[in-house]
Amino acid sequence: MDTEKALSECPSNASATILMEHQPNGVASVLRTLEKINKRVDLILAGHTHAGQMFVVWPIGYLMNHFFYGLYTYPPSGVQIYVSSGINFWGPPIKMFPSLCEIVKIRLHRDFTNN
Repeated sequence: MDTEKALSECPSNASATILMEHQPNGVASVLRTLEKINKRVDLILAGHTHAGQMFVVWPIGYLMNHFFYGLYTYPPSGVQIYVSSGINFWGPPIKMFPSLCEIVKIRLHRDFTNN
């Protein structure tokens, strides 16, 4: 993804900026670019890993991805990163614990402390 191009039209005074990156490994590149271009993103949503899909591949997926599944906060900027296991699968049509299907509902709240 060309992060700089994607964010070029976003106003700097936007209430919230949400960015979607399919692969969690791409999030690291996005974070580096954000630091270079001095743009703010409040939330990054990703997927792709299916949270390991099956317990036998879960450790491999966990080791190969800095952001594997769940909610993370990137300390330097405070950006929130959420990686969903999604509702679908890759390869065999199964999902096993711990990587169950999910539909995520995210409620955004305004941060009144940083105005």
